[in-house]
Amino acid sequence: EKKEEKKEEKKKPERKSKYEVLIPIPMDKGSLVERAVEFYGLTDAFPKEQLFTSSATSNKVYFVSAAVKELLEADGKGQLHTVHAGVKVLEKNPTKGDIFDYRLRQEGVPFLKPYMTKRILKLGMPDFTTLIKRRAMLMSDLKTEGAEEKAREMGGGCILFVLEWDGEEVFLAGWRGTQQLTLFVSKFELQALGHKLIGHGEEKKEGEKEGEKEG
Repeated sequence: EKKEEKKEEKKKPERKSKYEVLIPIPMDKGSLVERAVEFYGLTDAFPKEQLFTSSATSNKVYFVSAAVKELLEADGKGQLHTVHAGVKVLEKNPTKGDIFDYRLRQEGVPFLKPYMTKRILKLGMPDFTTLIKRRAMLMSDLKTEGAEEKAREMGGGCILFVLEWDGEEVFLAGWRGTQQLTLFVSKFELQALGHKLIGHGEEKKEGEKEGEKEG
């Protein structure tokens, strides 16, 4: 009987809701938003009032459209539960020291990149493909002219690797450690991007060889 009583006393674990309540992030001096603006060099044109979070700890930051922003702000009591209301742009990445500890989310980069003036490292194809294949590399191994020096000047924290390729910009979110550069991109995304870049390069080489043979 005692065992049965103990079983009854045990509370069932609370189920995590599939819905989220998005709340605006304070804009006061020294706030998360202001620190993000400073760290990533976001211009005045960036609509920072469209940044929301789903918790008091602000572990994840979402970027919502202007229309969704108005809807969320009208929901003063937090009764509006959302499944998908925005794109995750920043996520807390605990670090030591005074490094800004919010990293870029790969899916949110297109919404921040146009306004970013800092934390961008342009790489050539050799370095970019090395990162895709290995997911990490030493700064001392960078082959792109001036890249190692710039990476060291940036200091620690999140970084955006950019490749100008075939008339467009390709980017990868990552982290600049003490000596190493690491990616924060899923294996699936890397495989797809690797196939696109590396596969295209191999096809181009084959085409050039065939052209030489015909000549």
